[in-house]
Amino acid sequence: MALGYTISEPPTEETFADSYATGPWSPFNEVADQATTQQAWNEANDKCPQA
Repeated sequence: MALGYTISEPPTEETFADSYATGPWSPFNEVADQATTQQAWNEANDKCPQA
């Protein structure tokens, strides 16, 4: 939330595993959906890079 993005609660491990093949929960997808510009996405990704 430090950059102003709201991220939903992570699912349980079981729910995550069950949905992995069809679209697993990802905080990066939630940020990408909320970022209003490419620059905003780049800033978020620079601060919290994907592993």
